[in-house]
Parts: sequence; C-alpha cells; structure tokens
Amino acid sequence: MEGTTVILGATGAIGKAATRELTRRGGTVRVVGRSLLRLKEAFGDLPVEMFPTDLETAAGALAATTGAETAVMALGLPYTEFGRYPALMRNVVDACERNGVRRLLLATNIYPYGRPQTDTVEESHPLNPCSFKGRMKLEQERILQSSRTLQWIVLRLPDFYGPDAELSYARVIFEAALRGRRVQLFSPADTPHQFAFTNDAGQLVADLLQREDGWNETYHFAGSGLITVDDFARRIYTAAGQKYRRMMAGVFVIRALGLFRPVMREFAEMHYLHATPVNLSDEKLMRHLGSVRRTSYADGIRTTLEGLRVHPFAPLG
Repeated sequence: MEGTTVILGATGAIGKAATRELTRRGGTVRVVGRSLLRLKEAFGDLPVEMFPTDLETAAGALAATTGAETAVMALGLPYTEFGRYPALMRNVVDACERNGVRRLLLATNIYPYGRPQTDTVEESHPLNPCSFKGRMKLEQERILQSSRTLQWIVLRLPDFYGPDAELSYARVIFEAALRGRRVQLFSPADTPHQFAFTNDAGQLVADLLQREDGWNETYHFAGSGLITVDDFARRIYTAAGQKYRRMMAGVFVIRALGLFRPVMREFAEMHYLHATPVNLSDEKLMRHLGSVRRTSYADGIRTTLEGLRVHPFAPLG
C-alpha cells in the first residue's frame, strides 16, 4: 500500500484501531478530526500527520483529503444525529473526486438491512431499512457507490466493543460492571448476537486496504462469534470481579422513558435488533482475505476492562 491514507473520524473507535494498525505496518497516515487536542491525546505517540477540520464543510473535506491516495470513512455520529450522514458523505466523496483520491473504504453497520429475512445475512440480502437511522446509513452507502471515479469498499460491522468504543451498546455494560452497579439491558437479551472487537476491525481495514483486488464490493465481518447479550454481560461482570445484576427493559418501557430522556426514543426505534438480530455471514470476506483475526470474548473483554480502568470513557453529551 503506497501513498497517504487519510482516516476521517480518526478519534472514533474504528478510526483509532485502523490508524494504529496502519502505522504499525509502516504506512503514511493522516488523522482527521474536529479537535486538535483530541487528535494529540489519541495519536501523540504515533508518527502521523494530525489534521483538525470540519468535514461538514466543503473546504474542510477538500483540505483533509488533499494529496491522499486512500481514504477511510470511520466517522461515527451519536444516535440523535444520524440525519447528518448523507450530507457529510457527499462532502467527502466530492472532495475525494476533486483531489484525485483513488479509493475510499466506508466502515458502517447493519442498519440498512432492516429486519432480517434469513437467520444468517449475506451481502446479497435485500436492503430494506425499517428505521430512520437505517435509511440514513443506506443513503450514505449509495452516495459512495455512485461515485464517478472512486474505487470503494463498504465494510459492514456488527455491534463492536473495546476500550475506545464510546458510542457502542456495550459501553453501558462495561461501565456498570466497573462500578459494581446493576446494568439495564434491552429485552429480549437471550437472542443470538454478534460483537466485534475494535482491534480486529482495525486490522481488517488495513488488510483490505493493502489489496489491489476486491474493490467495488461490500464485505461483512461477523466478529468473534454468536453470543447472547445476557451471556456477554455476565462475562464482563465476572471478568471485572463483580456480581452480575441486571434489569430488563422492553420496548414499551423504553418508549415510556423516552418521554423524559430523548435518547431513549432513539433506542426504541432500534429495538427490533434485539428481538430479530441481524447476524452476519463473512464467508465472502474469508474467501477474499483467506483469514481474519477474531479475538476471543475472554481476551477482548479483559483488554477492554484493563483499558477502561486507566482511561474511562469520556462523558456523553
């Protein structure tokens, strides 16, 4: 892999993991985020170019991608702000085209599928989002795929976790376990689910970027295997040395809480993923790469807890 790779949304969980893996391999990396302070906190120990800018402006996106060979779109928005994704993606694609960027990889999620029609979801599964968030993420993908000049990859990931995964569902479980408090889970919590460790996703991004073949394709990563949210939470509490205590919230409770806490309305919209999870098949990815790293839940949970004991998640909001 030659030339500069620019990581857009570098201070997010996937952006951090991809940056560390790319620099470990000796790549030339530019990290882009809104705050220079956050970039320095995240990457002060790495040989990267730090570029603070606002990607939601045409000038900011154009400056961020100048001179780059490859771009990675790893920027994640809070649940309440998904409506910003399409315009943000349009800025980035337009800037990449104007600057002659050759390739762009989009790290995204499962929301465009809506409710799954099969037990295991392959890349050929119909795209039929049943939520506003799913429609916004699908529009983001289509903007990229309609580019006149860019080679692209859409990498769909399940829920992820790790010491930098501030916007993940797993965050509330880790924080409750470390504080010895009862965790609130969305019911049902006994359906098969997938979680991906962020470091595995970072290595996967680097693996895909180093290949000259396999572009203009969508790939799935199935993470570390099927597990129920209840079992996942129980393992976190055990690893933290705490007694597992939980309370369950169904969709009606979540909607009621949304009267007082607006973010809960956002969770209610996505509740279908707990009753009918979208579990990904990554056979296509395996055929393309041959192998991928899958950190065990035991190792991933331990590493996450160790990281959070030193650097807790920043407050939301």
